[in-house]
Amino acid sequence: MRLECQNLQTISNTSVELNQSGILIEGCQFCNSNISLTNNRQSGVYAKIANSVFGNSTADALIRIEHYPSYSIENCTLNYSQGSGIDIYYCGWRNGKVNITGNSIQKSGSSQDLSWGIRIYGSFAAIENNLITNNRYGISCLNQSQVRISGNPDAQQPGQTQRIINNFQNQIRVSDNSFP
Repeated sequence: MRLECQNLQTISNTSVELNQSGILIEGCQFCNSNISLTNNRQSGVYAKIANSVFGNSTADALIRIEHYPSYSIENCTLNYSQGSGIDIYYCGWRNGKVNITGNSIQKSGSSQDLSWGIRIYGSFAAIENNLITNNRYGISCLNQSQVRISGNPDAQQPGQTQRIINNFQNQIRVSDNSFP
């Protein structure tokens, strides 16, 4: 299934919940909206969200992906005032594509509120070259998640590498036998 928007067409005031195999969401603008991708039948091969903008939602997370063996979230902008930017639950395989790359993930308001830039739970993830700021926890790796967090060692400017900054309690929080 493909959801492609031309020139960042806007999806407003809704919660998009999909239980599909092979999802591609690209070039969309979500205003007061969120997206939840769940692969309950575990028949889905991948979920990909790219080049999209997400702004404020009353949901627990702007992007939530569950039970996909392969996923990627690339070059997106997420701005929110509560909850999480990205939640990944029970996703990925050791050799699968599990990328969260090149995103700007910023919470507005108080960073002391219970909030996560990226929350990984029981999943595999490769987190690279993102800006994650103003949350209580920048990245949380939970429940035996296998996570690789990296940046660009050849960066000449801060914008060329991973920046996990100005998060209130932890930039990176790891528990329950998870390894960054």
